[in-house]
Amino acid sequence: MAEAQSPNHQAPHDQVETRVLFWIAILASVATLSTWSYCLYLGRNTSWDLWAAPCLAAVFIGSALALHLMPRLTQAIAIGCLAAASAFWLGSTYHSAHQLGEQGWLSLTAVSQFAPLLYVAAFITLKRGAATFSWMHYLGLLALYGLLVHSPWRAREPDHVTQIWWLSVIL
Repeated sequence: MAEAQSPNHQAPHDQVETRVLFWIAILASVATLSTWSYCLYLGRNTSWDLWAAPCLAAVFIGSALALHLMPRLTQAIAIGCLAAASAFWLGSTYHSAHQLGEQGWLSLTAVSQFAPLLYVAAFITLKRGAATFSWMHYLGLLALYGLLVHSPWRAREPDHVTQIWWLSVIL
């Protein structure tokens, strides 16, 4: 008879899942560095992108190495990757909101298209807590919106383009 799992027990990842996550982490690192270096070549990286994107790529490579060496920690490694990606995305959004011009728009465009993938990755990789992670990330975005658009210490009201920009990011 199968043994019942306690509610706090997390189901382990199987070897195939861990191997797939290993390759996804490597591909994510390559994609991050490729985008970063191409934008560097074009002179389009913001001051945030210059250091944060290589750090994110390093987290992905380190995660791939950790998955290879310690596959039993797949859940914890996945949470670390997702948290790093979320922090990068929220930081990029914050930075772009301060540079509402061509550089800020390009930075946000390069990053925001991957936001849905962050949620998908959470639901694929996490055995438990994907919804909680997704809501925490989204609440971080709403907090940025409140802080940057509706704070009483702002110098001026946001223009129409900025309001549309925030609406599209939040949606």
